[in-house]
Amino acid sequence: MPKYNIPLRVRNLVKKYGTANPIFIARMLNIHIRYVDTPAQVNGFWLKILRRKFIFVNANLAEWQSNAVVAHELAHIILHPHYRLFSLEGRSYYSKTSHEDEANRFSAELLQYMDVDKCFTMAFLEHGWHSENTKSPAL
Repeated sequence: MPKYNIPLRVRNLVKKYGTANPIFIARMLNIHIRYVDTPAQVNGFWLKILRRKFIFVNANLAEWQSNAVVAHELAHIILHPHYRLFSLEGRSYYSKTSHEDEANRFSAELLQYMDVDKCFTMAFLEHGWHSENTKSPAL
């Protein structure tokens, strides 16, 4: 299994698109984003439907959390396009695999360019959504 230089991958992506905004990057890659009502423990997931890529995000998340989820799913699309393992551990489709760890690191690295501290992104992605986590990490 390949090991990725996540900081370099993210830096190159930011340089290529001129932004670290994962929603804008997804649009540039022709990936559709949909905000949907999901159970609280499901933050998001991505699917390929009729050769189109979609990222589905829990509509109840705060903006920074939605960005973290989009960046996480974007990492799967870019780094692991054939990864299809879903596991539910009392939160979003979270599995303690190297693919999930890489996607979490990718998301944290990308959001750091948007002034969201890595520790907030990693804690959110690793421990799931809780109503007290909906405040901006800058507060």
